[in-house]
Amino acid sequence: EISYSNGDVYVGELENLLKNGKGEMRYANGDIYTGEYEDDRLSGFGRYAYVSGDVYEGEFVNGMKHGSGTYTFADGSVFEGMFENDKKNGTGEYRYTSGDTYIGTYVDDMKDGRGIYTWASGDVYEGDYVQDQRSGMGVYTWANGEKYEGEFKNNIMSGYGTYTWPEGRTYSGTFENGVIVRSVTE
Repeated sequence: EISYSNGDVYVGELENLLKNGKGEMRYANGDIYTGEYEDDRLSGFGRYAYVSGDVYEGEFVNGMKHGSGTYTFADGSVFEGMFENDKKNGTGEYRYTSGDTYIGTYVDDMKDGRGIYTWASGDVYEGDYVQDQRSGMGVYTWANGEKYEGEFKNNIMSGYGTYTWPEGRTYSGTFENGVIVRSVTE
């Protein structure tokens, strides 16, 4: 057991006076880490419980979330997927307490690349994301049966696309800020 002057307390394995192997660190701020260490750093599999109520369980490298893990937020939302350098990077699934879900790719904690976002209401977007925004090509289907397939920019229908109503009527053409600019076929 090691008690630090700042109030942190470590209980676990040591090698050459460094935390190596399994151990538990109780931080003065209330955070608790239980897991593996290598050369005094969180490395390997561990569980980090934040005083805020958030909990991360997964892989660590050099003191950072890195590899596969599950992050459960205090509000009950859960992210399961890949981390790199303490951020969501790679593929993952985010389940929100609202009932919404996102399955897709992340870059530096933001939805970026291909993904599917499903709202609790039944609406679904499948397509491209850029820095947390629906941008690029995608398909948005509303629970009421309406559908838009085409270009998006900053979460809004912008560019060329086709809008289809449940009874089969369609409009194909240019959209700007979510509004039809020019109709090609009706």
